[in-house]
Amino acid sequence: MKKILSVLSNYGYWGVELTGPMIKLEQAGYELVFATPKGARPIALPPSYDEKYWDPPLGTCVNSRFDVEQVKSIKDSPKLDHPINISEWMPERPYFSSQNFIREWEKYFKIVRERHEEL
Repeated sequence: MKKILSVLSNYGYWGVELTGPMIKLEQAGYELVFATPKGARPIALPPSYDEKYWDPPLGTCVNSRFDVEQVKSIKDSPKLDHPINISEWMPERPYFSSQNFIREWEKYFKIVRERHEEL
């Protein structure tokens, strides 16, 4: 079975943005492997599975009953229980405005080199 790496936020995802493609890809014979920046279980944003959610900028309800049912069927699924921790593959880059940016930047590249040598 072919696999697809699906990277999700640690801060929440919009439900149908995951379930729509995921269901179609699984029907086509693919397996989705989930990853998050820190390895935390991804969480569907509550408005994304609220059938009555009214999107102010769009001025309309954006979640169909079908989409809400799909999101609810996946959001607590064990498929999302143990995502890959991306920070174990690659460290988080320092912010350019951090006080010790140069030292943090050097440390970042040292870690990247060490992990690359491990491969």
